[in-house]
Parts: sequence; structure tokens; C-alpha cells
Amino acid sequence: MANPNSLPLHERFEHKNTLHKVMEFIILFLLLSLLVYRLLSFNNNGFTWLIAFLCELSFTFNWIITINNKWNIVEHKTYPDRLLQRYFSNNNTMFSGDKSNEFKREWKTLKDEYEQLSRKVEDAVRKSIPFDLSGDFAVFSDIEGNNHPTIIKVVWENKVGASNGLPHLVYISREKRPKHPHHSKAGAMNVLTRVSGLMTNAPFMLNVDCDMLVNNPNMMFHAMCMLLGSKNETENAFVQFPQIFYDGLKDDPFGNQMIVLWKVHAN
Repeated sequence: MANPNSLPLHERFEHKNTLHKVMEFIILFLLLSLLVYRLLSFNNNGFTWLIAFLCELSFTFNWIITINNKWNIVEHKTYPDRLLQRYFSNNNTMFSGDKSNEFKREWKTLKDEYEQLSRKVEDAVRKSIPFDLSGDFAVFSDIEGNNHPTIIKVVWENKVGASNGLPHLVYISREKRPKHPHHSKAGAMNVLTRVSGLMTNAPFMLNVDCDMLVNNPNMMFHAMCMLLGSKNETENAFVQFPQIFYDGLKDDPFGNQMIVLWKVHAN
């Protein structure tokens, strides 16, 4: 039986699409031939010929970009079971006996702290009912949603650095000013990276949209297979899963489901 540590965490498979490549070459040849014909016939035609040439040139450029995106179709297959055996096999008993009870107590404390913080933040945003913002929550008083300094609150701290305990839980609300763009998600990830470098130095960052659902509980393991399974664990730095929206319009007139990208170009 092969050593689990020697087996790859992910594999890359290339799909042969010779027929598609031939068809795309034929279409590209016809488009280029049409452009050459337009160029050679400019002197015998008027302004409409120029408009047609520009439209066909734009379509040809778009076709070249499309071919470039799907020329070599590959599929990455991940092996979360190998990941668990390689990195987590020695931790099977980490939550047994007294450690399990201690973990549950820490988890309950963390959950209560987070829920209390969440309620305070929501009340501060609504400002609809009187609420107490004293002590650790005083920083949330007299602030506006898009105009406030940086707020960092340590909800839970793993002080002893135990690998089998709950990790740090830190609430961060980055500085926002009305006349300064905050760059949305990219800005948030940048702030988290800098804060993590000072407080936790975490090796991974998980970014989950608040309005999306993750229907695969092993999603993190699949992503870690891509990150840790690369050469020297340095080739891959970012893994993204496709977003598919529920309850969309039947014919998807606005292209929100990105059907062409995920179901056509990916096959």
C-alpha cells in the first residue's frame, strides 16, 4: 500500500478537444478571410463598409479571446481523504475525555461572546432602541456605518497557543471615510492580511460571502489540497469556487448564472 504522504493531494487532467480546436480554427480562418476581403474592397465601397469592418473586427477579437480561454481545458481533482491522513491523522484523539469537555466549554463561551457582540453591533447600526455601549463595547458608540475609525475586538484568544483548542476569534471593522474608497472585498482582505500578520500570522484565509451558501462541508479541505499539494506548497496562492445563484430568472437574461463560463467553456 502506498504511503499516504507520497500520494498527491490533487491531480491535473487535460481533456482532449481536437474536434473543437479544428472547428475553432475553421471559424477563425473564415473571420480573418472576411476581414481581408473588407480591407481589399475599401476603395469600392462607402461608409457602411467601414462600419461592417469595425463590427467584424470586434467580433474576431472577441473570438480570439474566447479561444484563448478554452484552448487547453483542464480539470483539477482533489483528494481530501489524503489531506486528512497526511496532516490530521495524529489528531484523532484530540477531543476525547477531559479535553473534549474543555473544548465544549470554550466553544460555548466563544459562542456567547460572539452573539453578544453581534447583537451590540446590530443595535448600534439600527439605533432604534436604547442599548448599553459601555466597557468593551464603548468603541461602537457614536459611529456611522460609512464613517468610523478602525475597530478591533478580540472576542476569544487562545492564550496558551494550544493546537487542540479553539483558535483566536477577532472582530475587525476597518476604517471607512465617505470620501475615500474602501475597495470592497479586496480592501477587506488586505486589512485582514495586515492584522493577521501582527496578531495571528495565520497561513490561510477563508473568504465567504455573507449572501452565499456553501453546500459542500469539505470545501475547505478541497481548497487546502490545491494549496498544500502544489510544488513546495508555493505554486498556488488563491483558490476560488464558482458562484451559482439560486432562484434566478428562468432564461437568465442578465447572465448572472454565468452559464457560458461554467457549462460551455469549462467542458
